[in-house]
Amino acid sequence: MSESSQEDLERVAAELQFIAGVHDCDPDPEILSAIAEWHLRAIAAARAEVWVPGMAGSRDPAVADLLSRFYSHHIKTAISRLNAETTELRLQLLTALGALNFYAKGAPDSGARARAALRLLLETANRERHHEAVGPVAGACCGEAVTGSPIRTCGTQVSTAVSGRS
Repeated sequence: MSESSQEDLERVAAELQFIAGVHDCDPDPEILSAIAEWHLRAIAAARAEVWVPGMAGSRDPAVADLLSRFYSHHIKTAISRLNAETTELRLQLLTALGALNFYAKGAPDSGARARAALRLLLETANRERHHEAVGPVAGACCGEAVTGSPIRTCGTQVSTAVSGRS
């Protein structure tokens, strides 16, 4: 018997002794040892027989193929969503830089271009916040396609109040 299994056996026997003492029982040490050994063998057998998909080697090639396809699909979906988000962030950055460049050249327009750029950025931020709050439930919001998910749609109008003179 290995050192760790001997320690487990002693721990289980001590727990059994404690439980027996609480109930005013004093079993023989051989009985406690036999129960502890049986308990540890039962746990070892259960661990050897259990198979949780993704947690151990596949015993069925069809299940392994299914899991591979499942994880591959989710990875592709996540990469697509991240690419779409990156593109959206780049467009937002270009919009903001365009407005900054416009004003850096000294063009006067009473802030109309800045308000338009800010409105676009706020619409995007509010729409993303709305979609995060709704979650992945199909049809739970308004009908507009949600980035990265062919199932979720939304069309909720978002508030984009931008103060300033027109």
